[in-house]
Amino acid sequence: MRQKLVLLGAVFSCALAALLVSVAPADGQRRPRRAPVPDDAPERPENETACNYQDPQDFMIRENFLANWKQPRDEQQRRRKLQREAVRYRTEQYGYFEGFGNPRWNKHAPTHYAKRVQFMDLPIRVNEKIIPALECVEAQLRAECTEPVYTPRRLSGIRTKNTYHNGQASNHIYGIAVDVDPLLNTCCMCVAQWGDHPLCQNEVESIYERMEMPPCWVHVFERFGFYWLGRDSLQDTMHFEFLGDPNHILKTTGDPPHMAEALAAERAVQEEREAEERAAAEAEAARIAAEREAELEAARQAEERAAAARAEAAAAQQAAAAEEVATTSERPQANRGCSVSAPGL
Repeated sequence: MRQKLVLLGAVFSCALAALLVSVAPADGQRRPRRAPVPDDAPERPENETACNYQDPQDFMIRENFLANWKQPRDEQQRRRKLQREAVRYRTEQYGYFEGFGNPRWNKHAPTHYAKRVQFMDLPIRVNEKIIPALECVEAQLRAECTEPVYTPRRLSGIRTKNTYHNGQASNHIYGIAVDVDPLLNTCCMCVAQWGDHPLCQNEVESIYERMEMPPCWVHVFERFGFYWLGRDSLQDTMHFEFLGDPNHILKTTGDPPHMAEALAAERAVQEEREAEERAAAEAEAARIAAEREAELEAARQAEERAAAARAEAAAAQQAAAAEEVATTSERPQANRGCSVSAPGL
């Protein structure tokens, strides 16, 4: 018995050592620290595309349903329930992948819905449902992300093998994830060898310093229902996954239901902004009208003063003339002939 325990202990030690070697950083390397993720998304411009703006659905975001032993039991249960909901939703919308969910929810595999398309002049296979969203993303990337221009070299879409562990399903298996240039845009907190990338070994002030893709790409993708896994604990900067509503990508399909509250808030803000602009315009118009009225009133008063001055001058002139006439009439007149008679001679 003792020999068996010793043997089992030796086997376990060897297995553990092999595991540590497989996940340990390379010589001279260290596990990278998480980089700060800026909350710097600019205000969304007016939407002139064919697609709705939409956010990822909360229950689909990996960080929202991952459970761990540090969490209270009820929180772990809540998250596992959320994860089951996410699996069912993806199965119903994108296909059944063996080992996740139930084939009764969708009789087809995700590959049944996969289509080969061009994105930024590169081929990629994705689920056909998200193609309109990718088209809108590409149009805006070309229109907005011009300084600097980023030209991707490699894309990765649907996969037939799940690359996640611990009971998680990668969104690549559903054809709703896109990796952009895996060798240039890092995943520093993924498996150990990925953390050996030179960009991961540097201390940085922003996660953007660990990728070649410009932040503009992140901001554009995120407008159209994609979630950037750079925000995830994995800090997978190459990875975008569509977590919006695939049935409401185009404007012609109406607003995504999960966006009702956000859209109502946006409309309220827009209406408030428009009301403020109207009030400001009305106030400016009233100011201009008041200034004009003041100018007209000042002109009227100036004319009245000028008229009064002219009338006063005319009156003074008339008074002077009348006084002159009166003075002339009162002056004694000179003798017109000689009236003294001389004595007789």
